[in-house]
Amino acid sequence: MTDAFSPPQQPTPPPKRAPGDEQIRTIAVEVRGQGGLKSSGTLQIASLTDRARFKRATKTSAILFGLAVACLPIPPIHWVLVPAFLIAAIVSFFIRIGTDELLDGQIACPKCQGSFELESQPPAWPLDLTCHKCKAQLTVAPLP
Repeated sequence: MTDAFSPPQQPTPPPKRAPGDEQIRTIAVEVRGQGGLKSSGTLQIASLTDRARFKRATKTSAILFGLAVACLPIPPIHWVLVPAFLIAAIVSFFIRIGTDELLDGQIACPKCQGSFELESQPPAWPLDLTCHKCKAQLTVAPLP
C-alpha cells in the first residue's frame, strides 16, 4: 500500500536490448587439445531477430561511414582511406545482416585449465581456437 507522503517510485531503466531481439540457447561442447586432452563446457548461441541484425549492421556501417567522413580533411591519404572505409561500410553491412546467430561463452583449456572467453562470432563447427595462456591449439565441437 502506498502512502500519500511516500516518494514516487523511480521507473526501472529500459534493458540494453529490446525484449525479443534474441533467443538464447545453451549447448554443451567438447574442447579437444593436443595430445588427446579433453574437457567439456557450455556455450550460448543467440538467435538474432531481423530487427537486431539490422541494428548491428547499421551500427557497424555508421561507424565506418563516420571514419570515412573524418578522413576527408586529411589531404594525402583521403584518396585511399575514404573509398576504403565506404567500401568496408557496405561490405560489413551485408556480412552482418546475414549473420543470424552469434556464439558466446567461456571455456576451459584442457591443457592448462585456464578459462578464456570466446568473442562473439558466428558458429562454424568445429571451432579452431588457440589458448591465450599456454598457446595450445584447441578444437571445440558440440556434443551430440
